[in-house]
Amino acid sequence: MNSVPPKRNAPFLHARAAAGTLGAHQSMDLGTLDWICANRPAFTNSRPRLPAGALMLIPEAAWFSDPGQAGDSLHGIGHNARVSFLVWVLADARALDRDHALALCAAAAVHDCRRHNDRDDPGHGRRAAHWFTAHTDLVAAASGHRLRPTPLARAALAVALHDVPYEAFTPEQNDAYEQAPHLVDLLKAADALDRYRLPLTRWWPDPTRLRIAVPAWLHPLAFDLLVRSEKARLRAQHRTRPSPTPASHSPANRKERRMYASSKSHQTYTDWDDAHTDHTSTRLRPAPAGLAESEDDWRGRLHHETPGGPLLAHNTMVEAVTSGGPLHLMHTTTALDAIRASGRLYVSSGCLVAALYCAPLIPEPPGLRPHNLGSYLLETKRHTRTLVLEVTPHTRAPAKGIDYLRLGRVHLRTYQRHQGFLTEAENTRLRRTVMARIRAAAPFLDLLLANATGKRTPAVPFTDRLAATVPHFPFLGYLYFEVLSEYLMLHSTARETKRYAEAGELNNRLYKRLAHHAVEGMDQLFDLSRFHPGHDRLTKLIGAIEPALAAGAAAYTRDRLSHLFAAIALEPSQDVGAFIFQAADFERLTAFAPSLLGQAVFREMRILDRYPQLYLAFEQAKALEAWDYWNHEAIATPFNGFLPKGEIGINPAHPYATHRTWVAETCERGLLHPVEELEVTPVPRLAELHMTAMRRDGKGRAAGHVRPAVPAPGPTAHRHPKGT
Repeated sequence: MNSVPPKRNAPFLHARAAAGTLGAHQSMDLGTLDWICANRPAFTNSRPRLPAGALMLIPEAAWFSDPGQAGDSLHGIGHNARVSFLVWVLADARALDRDHALALCAAAAVHDCRRHNDRDDPGHGRRAAHWFTAHTDLVAAASGHRLRPTPLARAALAVALHDVPYEAFTPEQNDAYEQAPHLVDLLKAADALDRYRLPLTRWWPDPTRLRIAVPAWLHPLAFDLLVRSEKARLRAQHRTRPSPTPASHSPANRKERRMYASSKSHQTYTDWDDAHTDHTSTRLRPAPAGLAESEDDWRGRLHHETPGGPLLAHNTMVEAVTSGGPLHLMHTTTALDAIRASGRLYVSSGCLVAALYCAPLIPEPPGLRPHNLGSYLLETKRHTRTLVLEVTPHTRAPAKGIDYLRLGRVHLRTYQRHQGFLTEAENTRLRRTVMARIRAAAPFLDLLLANATGKRTPAVPFTDRLAATVPHFPFLGYLYFEVLSEYLMLHSTARETKRYAEAGELNNRLYKRLAHHAVEGMDQLFDLSRFHPGHDRLTKLIGAIEPALAAGAAAYTRDRLSHLFAAIALEPSQDVGAFIFQAADFERLTAFAPSLLGQAVFREMRILDRYPQLYLAFEQAKALEAWDYWNHEAIATPFNGFLPKGEIGINPAHPYATHRTWVAETCERGLLHPVEELEVTPVPRLAELHMTAMRRDGKGRAAGHVRPAVPAPGPTAHRHPKGT
């Protein structure tokens, strides 16, 4: 730039703007920010609506024409970062596909990076587009996402045109606009939303200059985002003089970004973060090296290349959870008299860790309509009574749900901290049995890793070897079943599935049929360690549910299960292609595959003779951690996040949530009607094991955990080199 910053004692920016004495370089000051707040438009006074999982890329100072002034310029790092965030939110509101949204978010972060000054500066959009096109690898690496060539080219067109009024387009620019009109419109709208930073109100957002309607709730969000981020930058700059930190790199600004990009997140990434999945977010988990496909690749495939993919991020349950408003849930129980007498609702462990297991209800004029999971429960649990619960969180929650397949590190840490509850003989036997199972399964576990690196095993022998290994290593039965559930629910095109999709629901009946047809007695004892159909049996099972899906089930299982296993089992520090389970001992697994070891320990623990006595010691410890995490994340109603299929619970320790409970009756239309309000309260305590939905066998062992035979010492399976 050919200008110098204003002197420290110069009039505030808004005063210079009113006097017509603005310089070529313009920066925010506290006086102007106070003036902006004092002139806040009335229509921005409503509470901002924070979309869950929004993304923002903060550009580097080195990307700008004048890196020295990029930190405080009105068109510098802060402005470009806010437009990156706002364009993502707009893209989500307009249902833009993910590839184009990612590319546009990245492009928005540099849309003003080639400015020569803070005036009109004609041509700066074209210059920024040229820079972006030449540096897409740099920007993509900073974003942490794979940006695809065609969306990137269209996003560059949007940058080139963002500074040109529609009415001033040349014929050539009109032709360019027609190649990506939706991206140009979104970037222009996002750029306009950040005009609240300008020092005269007549320069603030003018919707008549846009070609898309901006949702009313976005104006309060844009206004607050500007005020909070600039206030944080100015305070940080004041604290760090004489060496001001660029706005995007200051600790205070990073805190503001977390507030808008990921709600009330913890300061560090934890095991509980890893154990939650948010299908509305682009955040990627740390993963081991060597995977043929990334988590981002699989998300793109599941969300955008399957019929049911859009329901992962946009479904009635998640929308209700993130709304901040009251939720209506149903819970079935055989203990109504005990609940009445005690006035308490205890929670249970299971896939929701430490929550009261429920299904969603949708209020309709004739009554409360159960989610299809709930209607299934009402049909199959006729011996139970139904409670209706109204939960008012009083806070907005992120769209993240618990993924029990990723709880291995939590299981292992709990065992390590509380193994003093075991006798020495119990502990020795548990470790010996766990290692016997892992060694028996090791040849196939190594084959899974090989497949995850791209060395594909033919689908038929892969599925048969998987089926043969599950009895030795029961966790694989859970992984196998969840992968097939995902395959069915996302790929089904049956009329029933389409009907549920129109209501914003995934079809639960598909995987219920799979489980009950695959394992005799599954309706009495839902035990996924018994789920291990071989290839021919699998093909028949899927064919009986939806014939068109039978042919692809085995290959999908191979690809998806191999990826998930490798991503879950190994620490991010490991290389999938180099790790060998056949050479591992307990200590090595603790260090390099703690999640897999934790799953094995957890499942072995639950078939100990004394587990009914040990249950609360181990599971209540996990519950306390889960409740603490959920409270920090404002989660009042945790849900099963591997697939948001309707399994939802109540966090009994949420400090702000309020609850009401009724006994309900079901009418002939299948709707629920509250008939008697109960004076009961969810309490942060796990129910006794014999009172939970996990049934007990004749010896008091936890149902769902039939004791499989312990593999004999020595090789129990053919050993194959990786990739065969």
